[in-house]
Amino acid sequence: MSIFVDRHTPTSMSSIIRWPNNLLHPKVIYHAMRMGLTELIQKVTRVVQLSDLSDNTLELLLAAKNDDGLSGLLLALQNGHSDTILAYGELLETSGLNLDKTVELLTAEGMGGRISGLSQALQNGHAETIKTYGRLLKKRAINIEYNKLKNLLTAYYYDEVHRQIPGLMFALQNGHADAIRAYGELILSPPLLNSEDIVNLLASRRYDNVPGLLLALNNGQADAILAYGDILNEAKLNLDKKAELLEAKDSNGLSGLFVALHNGCVETIIAYGKILHTADLTPHQASKLLAAEGPNGVSGLIIAFQNRNFEAIKTYMGIIKNENITPEEIAEHLDKKNGSDFLEIMKNIKS
Repeated sequence: MSIFVDRHTPTSMSSIIRWPNNLLHPKVIYHAMRMGLTELIQKVTRVVQLSDLSDNTLELLLAAKNDDGLSGLLLALQNGHSDTILAYGELLETSGLNLDKTVELLTAEGMGGRISGLSQALQNGHAETIKTYGRLLKKRAINIEYNKLKNLLTAYYYDEVHRQIPGLMFALQNGHADAIRAYGELILSPPLLNSEDIVNLLASRRYDNVPGLLLALNNGQADAILAYGDILNEAKLNLDKKAELLEAKDSNGLSGLFVALHNGCVETIIAYGKILHTADLTPHQASKLLAAEGPNGVSGLIIAFQNRNFEAIKTYMGIIKNENITPEEIAEHLDKKNGSDFLEIMKNIKS
């Protein structure tokens, strides 16, 4: 028997696991991936003659699954073991495993396809791990069937009733700015999908059509909002699509800026103003976003005024000034009553 110790945490009885003293045992590889034991993976690559293994033995070894069917790569992505993932990529390179099986391993799915390694890395904010995984994936992306690649990059998590949540949404709602940028680099440098599918990835809408940016604005994740703006600009989308993503509106007509004004989160509104400014939208597009519509067409300014979120209103007015847009241009995007109420509040605040 061999004893492996997790070097990332203090040694305790719970961190010592016993596995067979056999580098060709799949559970040894699984354990090394889960614990981040990079040297062990490197030793397998260096010492074992993988070409002497049968196809079935090789596949089982590299799948490195536990008794519940979770792969070592999934756990390495979940736990942020970048160096170990890099070593695993080198192991795959030397294995001679066929492309289809290699792609299957790289999907790193678990729980009957309900989770993927990439979704876990995004949820936990492991930016360097996402970059490392991206390098492994891009080496083979050209040979991966398009829809399979799209599903892999969407990084869906499926809940208990099989409702889907894209991985980017987790990063946005949890405020993992560096992970958001790493994900942008993965899907955009170079672009791995067509423009329409890139837009869908960036919208990161879950099962109920709520977009990821809306959750970031609701949760006050200013750094995540700035990171999202960076990847939007990197994507080089047409302005209509960019404006649609920045509006971040759900099926109930709730827009992202409306939520931020409602909550009165000044830092969030500042961040939104910055990404709006760098988006280089037309005045018509920018004024529509600044209308900050909510349910029934009510402007976020009206709700912020009712909630006495005066610092948020002051910040919002600064954005309007910075974009060189008049209140009248914004009111044009609201219905008659809400537009009139909007202008009245703007007039009262200025006076």
